[in-house]
Amino acid sequence: MFWSTGTIKSSITRRLTILYASSTFIVLAVAIIFLYQVLVNTIEHDSYQFLDNEVTIIANILKKQPTISASLQQEVQWEPTTVSLSEHDHSPHHYIRVSSSTKKVLIETPGLLKAVEVKSFPAPSYSLSHKIAKGKDGQDFMLVSIVVPVAKGLHPFIIQIALDVSHQQAIIENYQNRMVWVLLLGVFLSAFLGAFVAKQGMRPLGLITEKLKHVDVKKLHERLLVENFPRELVGTVLALNNMLARLEDAFQRLSDFSSNLAHELRTPINSLMVQAEVALAQERSTDDYRETLISILEENQRLSTLIDRLLFLARAENPKMHVKQDNIALHELIDACKEFYEAVAEEKNIKVIRAGVANFNADSLLLQRAINNLLSNALYYTEPGGCVTFTILSSKESVQLTVVDTGVGISQEHIHKLFDRFYRVDDARARHSGGTGLGLAIVKTIMDLHHGHIAIISKPGDGTTITLTFPLVT
Repeated sequence: MFWSTGTIKSSITRRLTILYASSTFIVLAVAIIFLYQVLVNTIEHDSYQFLDNEVTIIANILKKQPTISASLQQEVQWEPTTVSLSEHDHSPHHYIRVSSSTKKVLIETPGLLKAVEVKSFPAPSYSLSHKIAKGKDGQDFMLVSIVVPVAKGLHPFIIQIALDVSHQQAIIENYQNRMVWVLLLGVFLSAFLGAFVAKQGMRPLGLITEKLKHVDVKKLHERLLVENFPRELVGTVLALNNMLARLEDAFQRLSDFSSNLAHELRTPINSLMVQAEVALAQERSTDDYRETLISILEENQRLSTLIDRLLFLARAENPKMHVKQDNIALHELIDACKEFYEAVAEEKNIKVIRAGVANFNADSLLLQRAINNLLSNALYYTEPGGCVTFTILSSKESVQLTVVDTGVGISQEHIHKLFDRFYRVDDARARHSGGTGLGLAIVKTIMDLHHGHIAIISKPGDGTTITLTFPLVT
């Protein structure tokens, strides 16, 4: 299956770059907002503290002498400067007005009315509160109005102070502008560095891609070295190495299969050609022609059997193939196979015994084919006077079929190859019996289709034991 180029997503490098830039934007934005709030709170606190101190000083002066005293004049009627709050050697630029409870102005800083509208001040209250308002020349002022009681029997005074905070506001605006540039520059640098880092981090994937580009039939044995890749890609590298190993094994098996298939097909075809050439070489009797046609028919039957078995194995490898799940009686299938091979068993004086019964869900045709292959092999490789025993054992988890013969047995070095296609322990004897080397391969395939297991135990001279295990699905 191939993927259309229209479905290809954006590159990992681009995604990582966007993630780096987004993360940087979020971190910087949070930091800038936090620092901005700290700056605003600090400036506002300093200004508010200054106003509170001024109110306290004037209130103390009025409590000591509730008239226009020299101390009050010195505190209120001074020449305003334009020195900022950050310069601690001078007072900030501010204006003060002291009024009676009847709102009669007793004393005020010169120039107050030129700087601030009187109506801009908040309503007087006994608690210190403030507001920000624009002055007549566009400056920013922090305004307070507070009622100050001085003594029993005397009316309270109203103190109003206008503090010029234009410089502080300018500092805040300047901070805002600079932080915007810091944010933009940080995001840009993060994206640039993120792209660089992402490309460097993606280099191991590039190495894997280059390696896979050069993989061909002659290089299937080559593997990627795990130590050359970071820990995060070790699993991917191991998976690719396993894939290459499977491809190498599959290609080798395919190559061997092709060679064996060509060899198997060449033998009957050559035999057919030779017999036809001999028959046509000279005039022969009717009996000679009949014998030649019988021989040709036998070769055709052998060729047809080989092709049928190969087609079955090919269909069985299709992942979409599903086996039927019919309720079958295993002992009845074995008895049917015994009856089919009864003549062969009697001719060789071989006893075929069946013990046990079992019913379970399986594909009856496939299972019958497997039993036929096992029984035919056992009969061919068991000496006259021997015995073939089928034993059925059932449990809650599985059904087990054991086939034991008293035949010639098989050497240990051949056991693991018995399920390979076209493999023969004794090639000459197998050809004499008409075998193709596909019988056990077909049995193994049928067991795989049933999610079962097959095991072989054999020793030369002691016969062979084959065990089929079928799991029961509950």
